[in-house]
Amino acid sequence: MIIMKTQFIRECHYSPENRHNLICFPHAGGGTGRYHRWGSEVGKYANVYAPVIAGREERFPERAMNSVESVIDDIYARIRPASAEKLYVCGVSYGALLAYELANRFEKQGIVVDGVFIASQRAPYVCKEIIDWENISDKALVDALTSLSDRSNAEFSDDEYFSIFADTIRRDLCASDNFQPAQPRILNAPIYISYGNLDPVIPRNYIDSWATMSHAPINVTEHNAGHFLMDEDRDVWLSDVVKVVRANYL
Repeated sequence: MIIMKTQFIRECHYSPENRHNLICFPHAGGGTGRYHRWGSEVGKYANVYAPVIAGREERFPERAMNSVESVIDDIYARIRPASAEKLYVCGVSYGALLAYELANRFEKQGIVVDGVFIASQRAPYVCKEIIDWENISDKALVDALTSLSDRSNAEFSDDEYFSIFADTIRRDLCASDNFQPAQPRILNAPIYISYGNLDPVIPRNYIDSWATMSHAPINVTEHNAGHFLMDEDRDVWLSDVVKVVRANYL
């Protein structure tokens, strides 16, 4: 079992009485902000942790890593063993692949993972077109990012703002596309998949591709939402996570 109280593991919600832990990963270019807002609901049932990945927040001076394996090598080395009754991992978009790979590492070490929450992502074995994100034009990158959002990405029209974060976004997207292991390990943990039927880049067949990725049950929840599973400022994915964690807590 594990708990994270080491450098660059953000403690979004913690209670010493809570024996359940949830580790959360962001989308490409994202940070830990989404998960700080989860504390009021998930925090009733689990401690919420969000690793700070290279290339953002206090690790901004470090260049983002361009492979899923490298990111998880880094994060796994920062996790301190301790006791816990339940362990969950979750991630949205790029973060979903990080969540899968972290669960894979845990299980290889004999650590039981009680649930993997996947949002808006294909299974690792699915071959997809690999885009040269590091070399496409800024305009093409902005257009791709804007197509994923239900809201205007006005910040990307600010050249200075965009120049600050573009390299991290590009390298995260490269890591996501390039994570296509020939024989990805089938997990023992149950997988809970959430997706939006308005998502322009993750079709239903990508969601269905997870069906063979666990020896445990696979649960799929569809939302009338886009890629990031947000309805204005309401996090629709959060309800799926809370439902499972609460049921296992009671």
